[in-house]
Amino acid sequence: MDIDLVCFYEDHEDKTYQKLKTVLIEKHLSSEQYFNNRQVFLNSDFLKYVLRSVEQHVKFIRNIFIITNSSLPSWLNYRYSKIQILSYKNIVPSNLLPTYNYSIVENHIVNIPNLSEYFLYIPENIFFVENVDKDFFFDINNRPYIRFKDVFSHNKELKYDRYASIKNAIRICEQYFDFKPRFFKHCNIECFRRKDIIDCLDYIADEIDKMSARFESKDDVSRYIWTYYSYLKKHSVLKYPNLYMSSNFTKVFTNILLNLIKDDQELKLSQKKYKLSKKIKMFSFDKDLKSNIKDENRALAFLETLFPKKSEFEF
Repeated sequence: MDIDLVCFYEDHEDKTYQKLKTVLIEKHLSSEQYFNNRQVFLNSDFLKYVLRSVEQHVKFIRNIFIITNSSLPSWLNYRYSKIQILSYKNIVPSNLLPTYNYSIVENHIVNIPNLSEYFLYIPENIFFVENVDKDFFFDINNRPYIRFKDVFSHNKELKYDRYASIKNAIRICEQYFDFKPRFFKHCNIECFRRKDIIDCLDYIADEIDKMSARFESKDDVSRYIWTYYSYLKKHSVLKYPNLYMSSNFTKVFTNILLNLIKDDQELKLSQKKYKLSKKIKMFSFDKDLKSNIKDENRALAFLETLFPKKSEFEF
C-alpha cells in the first residue's frame, strides 16, 4: 500500500506572518490567552533534520506533504518530486482563515489532495535513527499501531490549559460513544487511516464547529479523538512502546541526550555515546517554556552529528 507523510511547518521569523498574527492577537486575545498559544509545528532548522532522518531511514514513503502558513525555508528543494507544498488555504475552509489554532489545521488534514489512504504524521521534532518498514506502523491487516504513553486515571486532573483539547476528546468519547479512553498516546510518528478520521469528524461535527477559528481555546478538540475513534471501531491496535522506542519514555536515553547537549566538550562525544543504544528507532526534542535559543542551538549541533549528509530535500 502507498504511504505518505505529513508535517506542518511555520516560519516564526516571517514578517508577514508575524504582522498578521499580531493584529489578530490584539483583536481576539487577552494577555493570558496569548501566553497559552504556543509554537507547535516544526520550524526551519528542525524540519531539515527530520527530512534527513526520513530519507535515511524510512524508504517506503511515497510523498511528503509540507503544510505551511508562512514562507518556505531557503534550503528546501520544492522541485523535488517527493515533496508537495501546500498552504492552509489548500485544506482549511476560507471562513476559518486566517488561523493560528493548530487543532483547526490538524482537523482538516484529510483535505490534502491526493493524500494516501494510510499515512504518517510528524507532529513535533521527531527523528529516526534506525531503519523502519511499514510493519513498524501497521499490522498485517493494515491497522495502525497506537503507541501509548501510559494509562490515564480519570480521578487525576490534567495539568495546564494546553491539555484542554485532550480533555475534550475524552469527554466526547464518553458522551458520543459511551467509551472511556484509558491511555495517552506518546510523542512519536503517528499513523492513521484517512477514512477513520473523516468518519470520526463527521460524527462529532457539532463539537468541531465549537472550536475557535483563530487561536487555541478551551473548546479545541485534540487529534486524540481520531485515535480513540479508530480504536473503538477496532480499526487500530494498541502497542506499548518498548524501552528503546523514544527518548520521551526512556529515562536512560533522555539523560544521555541531556548530557550530550550540555556543553561543547561533551557534544564532541555525541556520536560515540549515541552508538551505545543501537535499538532506539527514534527520539524527539520537546520544547518547553524553559527552553531558550541556546538550548535549541545545542540540539541542532547534536542533530548535525547524527545527520550530516545533505538530503534530496535540500538545494
